[in-house]
Amino acid sequence: MEFKMKLIIAFLMVGAAHAANAPLSLLVNSLENRYECKIDYPEKLKYRSSNLKDFSSLEKSLSKLFHSESYTVTVKDSVKTVNVIEKSQFRLGDLGKTKVSPMTVKVGSKELKVEKNSMLLSFKKSMSLADKERFLNKNDLKFDRKSLQNNLILVRSDKDVSTDLIATISKDDNVTADFNHMVKTAGTDSIVVNLAQVDVAQIDITDEFYSQQWGHQQVKGQTGYLDQKNKLIKVVVLDTGVNLSHEDLEDSNVANRDFNDTLLTDNDVNGHGTGVIGIIGAAWNGKGISGLSGAEVISVKVFDN
Repeated sequence: MEFKMKLIIAFLMVGAAHAANAPLSLLVNSLENRYECKIDYPEKLKYRSSNLKDFSSLEKSLSKLFHSESYTVTVKDSVKTVNVIEKSQFRLGDLGKTKVSPMTVKVGSKELKVEKNSMLLSFKKSMSLADKERFLNKNDLKFDRKSLQNNLILVRSDKDVSTDLIATISKDDNVTADFNHMVKTAGTDSIVVNLAQVDVAQIDITDEFYSQQWGHQQVKGQTGYLDQKNKLIKVVVLDTGVNLSHEDLEDSNVANRDFNDTLLTDNDVNGHGTGVIGIIGAAWNGKGISGLSGAEVISVKVFDN
């Protein structure tokens, strides 16, 4: 009798756990209705479930639902489309080794830093490989044929990519073009968002001691630093505090909490906490070392000096 009762209780607990989760398709429909957008995701993910309850931010919700994937957001004719891509298939196209060339463009009232000779194209799912290839050749765009199986690819143009060129390409109902946006700075050089198609060895990191960061290079830490999803992550470091006036942390995303002394901007006499935080989030500013992550770091001083 006791064994049967345990079995029933275990069954009910499993049922309750599953009840707390909702099918991905249901949650995606809720997001699409709330944010008036279209979310395209791989068919195989439809069996996934999630306990997502907070819909207050589209970006946070997407990162929760598609925690193992990457996604892009494009807007055309006021319609927002989210394209979810499996990381193992996140090949926008190998265009060969190339020097990243930044330029500034004005879109509305905003100035954006973009890569001057490349752009992203998003194709409708209905477009065949042959139609994609014809469109690209017609517009004199260089591309990687292996990437055509995807609906989001990187292309290169012999012309500087301008708002006019973006608008011209996007006139086709089956295609949306966007700039290849740049988000971080390494010394004086901006780094392109879409690292998947840029050889990391070609990125100029001018931080003084980067050449000595063997581990950073082995794990291709640039990928973590540039990943936009990392902006939603908070890393808490419980240590000896942090010196926020350190040249490698002045421009980084680090906050300070102190449970040992009166809160100070610089409360790390020991130096260990500052070192740990630098490995995680040191700015790419041409000085010192290069951080591994673009995440927000919160320093909590729990040890004395």
